[in-house]
Amino acid sequence: MAQGCVLVREGSDHSWWGNPQRNLRSSVPMHTEINRFLARKICRDPGIPEP
Repeated sequence: MAQGCVLVREGSDHSWWGNPQRNLRSSVPMHTEINRFLARKICRDPGIPEP
């Protein structure tokens, strides 16, 4: 990924992405739409810039 994140594992409802440089992870839900507040949290958890 462009920000250095890699797919850690796939779950039934979420995918786990991690930033190995910072040892941080974030779960990303498998929804068709994600609101902007959740998008900010998804980016904030692994330490990448928010959209």
